[in-house]
Amino acid sequence: MANKNTKNKKEWRRSLIEYLVIGGIILLLYSTGYYVEVIGRLQQLVLWTGLIQPDLEQPVHNLPTAKTDLPLVSFSGKQVSLKRFHGKVLFLNFWATWCPPCVAEMPDIQSLYKHYKENKNIVFLMVSVDQNPKKAHNFIKRKGFTFPVFFPGGSLPEIFQTQVVPTTFVINQKGKIVIQRKGMAKYNTDRFRTFLDSVISNN
Repeated sequence: MANKNTKNKKEWRRSLIEYLVIGGIILLLYSTGYYVEVIGRLQQLVLWTGLIQPDLEQPVHNLPTAKTDLPLVSFSGKQVSLKRFHGKVLFLNFWATWCPPCVAEMPDIQSLYKHYKENKNIVFLMVSVDQNPKKAHNFIKRKGFTFPVFFPGGSLPEIFQTQVVPTTFVINQKGKIVIQRKGMAKYNTDRFRTFLDSVISNN
């Protein structure tokens, strides 16, 4: 009987230690902010399956017009607006460092950006909605992403206001929004690149 009680106590202590370790890890992840990247990496596995992709079958008539007075500020502090990119296709993504789905889709967007980097007819605009620009800057630098990153330089036009991040827009040369995707998606696919190529060539 004594041996059984001793065994039960040992098992109870071992279980308690395991729970404390797990709880400590969770607390550490939340206190350091790394929980975002952990969840983001798990969501990357979902994206890898290709199950979550943008809807390319959106209406082609009565497309909404993007407001070109969207104020943006680059990492270097330079102010720009969408007017500067008139006549080009825009891949516009709103994201934040505290958003796991944003973190999940970024490597895929980086690959898409590299695919079109030399194409002068398309511009990538990754707009961070972080309250702390330095945090976003450090995140991008640490991850080694090279796509252009901006911050809102003022209030966003209503058409770009969203309660969901990430939100992605594809805007054609005429300033029409041909894609609006709320939530993460896999963009670096043959299907989506074919779609982008068709938008680029449709002057």
